[in-house]
Amino acid sequence: QPVRKVNTSGQFMDGAEKSNFWKIMNQYGVDIYFAGDVHSSTASVSKDPNYTTVQIVSRGNPFNNFLHVYANDTVIDVILYNEVGTKGKYNTNYTEYGHLTIDKSSPTQVNVESMGGLELADPESDLIRFDFEEIVPLGTRQVFALNDNDNLMLSSVDIQGIVCTESMLNTGTLGSQYDAQVGNLRIANSNRLEAGYAVRFRPKSRFAIYGVGPFSGGEIISFSMWIRPAFIAGNRREMVLFHYATGARPSDGKETLTLTIAKGVPILYYSPNLQFEAVGVNVVDKKWHQIAVS
Repeated sequence: QPVRKVNTSGQFMDGAEKSNFWKIMNQYGVDIYFAGDVHSSTASVSKDPNYTTVQIVSRGNPFNNFLHVYANDTVIDVILYNEVGTKGKYNTNYTEYGHLTIDKSSPTQVNVESMGGLELADPESDLIRFDFEEIVPLGTRQVFALNDNDNLMLSSVDIQGIVCTESMLNTGTLGSQYDAQVGNLRIANSNRLEAGYAVRFRPKSRFAIYGVGPFSGGEIISFSMWIRPAFIAGNRREMVLFHYATGARPSDGKETLTLTIAKGVPILYYSPNLQFEAVGVNVVDKKWHQIAVS
């Protein structure tokens, strides 16, 4: 981990590459390991240089992705194909979506080349990142499983009672699976900002990500953002800045990670019954503030 996810029953191995299973694969020189369960595709290799096994997690159902694997004595070549067409499924038409090659023809080193949907994911990079420079029509890029029986890619989606027809592209490592589906957002005038771009959120604004994960329970995650709350939003109501949990209200014992602002004070909810409030801080002061959580 982390890997792209659409859905999962949580079939992950504790300890990852530190597990006995992974150590045995490395000990016997396993070049590639195939996995599934998460309904999306990711290629990765451990950040530990002593572990060289490449992991490919791939998507299959309902047969809208598949892998073609060619192997000989020195090369393993993997092509990821993705369904294209006008129907929601079973178009029986595919295009190359990713490519990975492990070349062991050299006696001194193993060469791995990857691109597209099989480009090796860097776990230490920004996995999900939004620069707020552009809002594009929903469906500009495919988000796996964000479809219906009639359309492989949707042009609109309902988010908490608001029909949203736009998207903001994820510029992080995990790409389009974590594009945001958005509605009622407006890009702020960049000339009035101290640096970069920003978007303005109002009560009917929506910003959601269809993909789940990319982490599972027990993994360490972190995120940060720059904010400049308006007076009304910051002082008169509780405003959700970040919600990393199920869409339904979790049970009292279920962990979540939700960042809000109430009366100008950032609040982090670890569960419905456990929260942490910033002390001596009021971010409603017409200034930019960076909030980081880990």
